[in-house]
Amino acid sequence: MAAFTNMSTRGVRDFVARRIFVPGSKKGLLKFVESIHRYHDHLRASAIGKAGGGERDTLTTERANLAKLQAQEVELRLARARGEYVPLSDVTDGWAKVAQIVRAQGLAQTSRIGAKVPHLTAHDRTEIATLNREMLEAIAEEVAALQVLGSAGGAEFTSDQPVKAKPKLTEVKIPTNRGRPQGVKDSKPRAKRRS
Repeated sequence: MAAFTNMSTRGVRDFVARRIFVPGSKKGLLKFVESIHRYHDHLRASAIGKAGGGERDTLTTERANLAKLQAQEVELRLARARGEYVPLSDVTDGWAKVAQIVRAQGLAQTSRIGAKVPHLTAHDRTEIATLNREMLEAIAEEVAALQVLGSAGGAEFTSDQPVKAKPKLTEVKIPTNRGRPQGVKDSKPRAKRRS
């Protein structure tokens, strides 16, 4: 069996002990066909990582998992360097600034309306201010219900976790209609089709 499988005699004894090779009726003999079938099954299982090799297979699996994690870490660093990911703290700060701008513009709307429409009474301006505040409160309640920041699906985010960034817009392609931008008509009228 050792010569046929290109193994050492020690390897054959190990496979007999692990019940991959089937012992024969006499001591020192093996059932050849059944042993070869089990040996092939063992090789297939080893190839897909399901062999019952105990510690050795566990170590192999752990090494594979470690290599996968290291590859993901390198990929994440490269993505950060390319600007595809940004830290969550940067995103949070950016959205906080957007929220402050929206709030300031919403509250300033009353003054702008009063300047554009001078015949409004003080009561009208108060009502407009109240409506603007209610609108901002409704927006705040909807955002809080969405749980935009904090936990999403039970996973807690930390400030150093990356968030996928949108690609930068470097050029805009205008859709065309036969070489002309859409919505632009020919300067020459087209000939009508005859039916």
